[in-house]
Amino acid sequence: MDYPVIVSDGVGLNGETSVFGAGMFWDTVDFAPPPATEEHTSNGLADAFVVKYFQDGSW
Repeated sequence: MDYPVIVSDGVGLNGETSVFGAGMFWDTVDFAPPPATEEHTSNGLADAFVVKYFQDGSW
């Protein structure tokens, strides 16, 4: 089976209770918290990402 790969290089919090993540991914991944979807497909071997999620589940 072929699975997408996400490698996290860092996670952080700020004073507003937001969560940040950074790393790289391969294949197609979904960065949205369920039930939403926000799919991205890598353009090659690995693509970088930075995400920010808020306490209410939005991003």
